[in-house]
Amino acid sequence: MSEKLTSINSLRTTQIESVKIENQTTKTYTFTDKQCAKAQPGQFLMLWIPNKDEVPLSIMSTFGNEVSVTVKDVGDATHKLHQMKNGDLIGVRGPFGNHFTPNTGNVLLIGGGTGTAPLLFLAKKLVKGAKHLDFIIGAKTKDELIFVDQSNSLCTKQPIITTENGTCGFKCLATQPLEQILVKKGSRKL
Repeated sequence: MSEKLTSINSLRTTQIESVKIENQTTKTYTFTDKQCAKAQPGQFLMLWIPNKDEVPLSIMSTFGNEVSVTVKDVGDATHKLHQMKNGDLIGVRGPFGNHFTPNTGNVLLIGGGTGTAPLLFLAKKLVKGAKHLDFIIGAKTKDELIFVDQSNSLCTKQPIITTENGTCGFKCLATQPLEQILVKKGSRKL
């Protein structure tokens, strides 16, 4: 086995440096890990929660040696993680997977819930080179929306917001505005 694969696949322990509450069910965790800090948008890591489980998580951002992941409380492992705080130990392996292929033309990113996290990471990388950068962000309800302010500061114009129950933005799935944009492609610039 190659040294690089062994290095990214070996479990490394680190401490949680910060926990940011994104909404009532979602938090962003930041920690230090030199290997995962080399990740590109679209890659993921394996996060070990002591005495519970190991879960795959998309990488939301890297800065220096810091790495952030955004996690929704949806099961036993993520529930235990949501109880953890600054200074608590976690384990990390990665980064794994392929990364997104950057584009410098017109870019439209579409994501919902925590699926928005790796797209925000990509948007931060594309902001300097993309001609136009736009975002469609969806969630079930207004209270579950995340990263609206951050994406607004990166995009060419305000992101399109959708909620399934209509409490914010358009009442639809995040994919519905895409269909309308594609139909109007010749008459509307992104």
